[in-house]
This record gives sequence, structure tokens and C-alpha cells, in this order.
Amino acid sequence: MAALALGLMLFTGSCSAWRKVSSNEDWALYVKPGGDVDVSRFEAMLNPAVEAVELVLGPFESPVRIHAWEGGVELSSGNRGRITEGKDAGLIDHLPEMGGARVRAFHVRAGGLGPGGVFLGEAAPGAAVHELVHARFAELFGPRETLPLWFEEGLAQLIADGIMAPQSPDGRQVWVRDGLCAWPLSMLREQQITDAELIDLLAIRVSDPHSVEDNLMVHFVGWALVFDLYREDPTGSWRNWLARMEANPEDARMRLNRSIDETVVRRWLTAQIEDEDPAVRQAAARGIWRISDPVTLQLLSSALRKEENQAVVATLTINILAAAGEGRFAGMGRWNGLRLPLMKLREEPFEDATERGAARRLLAGYQGYAGSEAIQEAFEVLSSYWQE
Repeated sequence: MAALALGLMLFTGSCSAWRKVSSNEDWALYVKPGGDVDVSRFEAMLNPAVEAVELVLGPFESPVRIHAWEGGVELSSGNRGRITEGKDAGLIDHLPEMGGARVRAFHVRAGGLGPGGVFLGEAAPGAAVHELVHARFAELFGPRETLPLWFEEGLAQLIADGIMAPQSPDGRQVWVRDGLCAWPLSMLREQQITDAELIDLLAIRVSDPHSVEDNLMVHFVGWALVFDLYREDPTGSWRNWLARMEANPEDARMRLNRSIDETVVRRWLTAQIEDEDPAVRQAAARGIWRISDPVTLQLLSSALRKEENQAVVATLTINILAAAGEGRFAGMGRWNGLRLPLMKLREEPFEDATERGAARRLLAGYQGYAGSEAIQEAFEVLSSYWQE
């Protein structure tokens, strides 16, 4: 499976020679001269992304600088890196136990390196939402850095987990949040961090030197803590959530364990996957392949049998097949589990012609008529259905 994107807070390198290509009252979009950037794709997602962040953190005080390029970030530490160009840029390949991450976005606080802003290496709405959370906190607190890194990253993870969906009746795009982040959940279950490691991670602040691995783990732990605080007080403000957190490692451990508990996760997923809004159902299904134990897979299969919305059908189908590709059909039989999603894939529940073509290649791969490379390429085309 391809990698996911994470955000950074600080950046070292040349950020000069950006030129403004469009703007409105909430944001200004910049690109590098000569860069091959589809400006329209970035423009289309920025208003919904800004609205999603302002809903939780309040309105921005001034337009956010958004810098767009096609590429990634090559890391030298947990909060230092440089922009790189190209499709494969930004891959973290030296931490295999983490499952692969491709850093495509970061935020720079205004200061010695210039005016700062959000930097996006691809037009990914979730990455934009994540980095806009950092931009808003930078406005709220400036250089004082009064928030611990785990809370800022955790809240960014929570808000950025969702999908962009049209809102009836006008068709305007909105960000529909889910909040159950499958990658950090699965990693926290696998890593089983010690109390000493947890204490160290909770102590990291934005400007503290730390490793790439620690940066990833802060994202993971932060999500678990904020997800639990949010579930505890779903109508509260972010300040209320932070205030509920007790300043001791025992409280952190309890909340972390609760967020990754099988019963808690299943209860949350069941409620979301049965919601009357298809966008909520789709947001819940996307990315869930990473935690697809047999009971969860059965839940997804049951939802797929009765689902009528084509976008949700496509998302459920791709995530079940992705789970199969990871060998997660233990206890229910691989081919028994594949029968339903392959039938749905054959019906091609995709509006886009390129996606329909990828679905045909994926079907051929799972039926043994194409190799693993064709399957991988098809999943890359269909990444919006499985990649958080």
C-alpha cells in the first residue's frame, strides 16, 4: 500500500521565489515559478478546508498563505526538512515498523524564515485541513508555543480525518469529519509504547529537537488523547477538551488505551457506518482497512450488502479489498470475504472513467489475471477511497 501524509511544524530551506496566483478573504495561494501545479485543484479545496478549521478554532484573523507544489518533504529530523520535487518525494523509508509515511505538507510559523504559512505538496484536502489547524494555532498563540505538541497534532489529526463531499441542495463542497484515524490506531496497538516513552512524548513542544520517529509517535498519541477527549465531550470547545486532560501519565495512559479499545472502536464505527448521511458513512469507511480485524470486516461486509449510495459502495469495497491485500481475512476465509466486494467491483460503482479502468485492473488482479504491480497501480488510482 502507498504511504500516508503527515504534517510538520518547522522547516529549514529556501522558501523564496513563490508568486501569488489567486486569493480571497481567507487565503492567498502561491506557487513556485515554472512548477507544474494544477492551481484549480488547490483552489477548489481551500474554502471547505478553512471552514472546517474555523468551525472548531474560530475565524482566521488574516488570510492564510498557502504554498503549492507537486512533491514532498525530505526530513532531517522530526521538525526539519527541505522541499523535494516529484511523485516519489517525501517518502520515509527507514522506519518500516511505522508502515510507511510520505510527508507532503507542513506549516511554517512566521518569523526568521519569512512570513510563514501552509505548504502543500499535493492537493489533498485532509493535509490542507491538518496544516490549517497549525496555522490557526500560530495566530492564537504566536511564538509563545503554550500548547504541547501532542494536543496540537492530535487535534489536527482529528479534524483532518474525513472527506470532501457535496452539500445538498446547492452542491457546495464541505468537509465531513469522521475522527477515527485508522493509521495511528493500528500503530498504537502494534507499538505498545511504554509509560516512560509516553511521558517523553507528552513533554515535546513545537521547537524541541526530536527525531522523525518521535514526530510520528506524537501524531499517533496526540490523536488517541484528543479522540478520547472529544468523545467524552463532543459538544465542547477545544479549550474544554484540553482542560479535561489531567497532568499525569496515568490519565494519558487511560485515554490512549480507551481510544484503541476494540469495543470502543467498534461502537464508534457502527454508529458512523449506519448514519443517515452517506458522506458520514463514506468518511467512516475510508481508511478502515488498517484496523480490519475479522469482526470489523464482517461489519463492513454487512454494511456493503445493504448500501445503495455508489460512493459509499465504492469506499467499502476498496477498503475490504485493501484489507484482503494485507492478509487480514484470518478467521473468515479469504475467498469467502472477497466474494461480495469483487461482485461490487465488477459493477464498477465509480463515476470517473479513470477510476472505472482501475477497478477493472484491480478485479483482474484479484482474479489472478494480473500481477501485484497492476494491483498496486490500481490502488494508487483509487487512493481517495482508502487513504486517510
